[in-house]
Amino acid sequence: MEHRSHKRVSVCRNICVEYPGGKTVAGTVKNVSHGGAFVELCTTDLPAHALVRLRVPAREGPRHCFIRVPAAITRRTHFGLGLLYDGRYEHIRDYALA
Repeated sequence: MEHRSHKRVSVCRNICVEYPGGKTVAGTVKNVSHGGAFVELCTTDLPAHALVRLRVPAREGPRHCFIRVPAAITRRTHFGLGLLYDGRYEHIRDYALA
């Protein structure tokens, strides 16, 4: 049974996930919705409900300018992490769908 509030859209975009302590891991956004995303990563060693930050390229500004979006891990698989973030960060969806 589906419990999501918002429809997810399949995508394939590179993104970085910043772990606590300064570790950054490159991954791929595989689907995105208004308040969540699934990111494939080579490592999923953080526990569910841990806080991370998605490093999303800014829409405007220098090429290497990023916006850091706080997110909570809601699900872990062998392939990646289900993440929940505040839906006000619309540029995540905009970036993933571009």
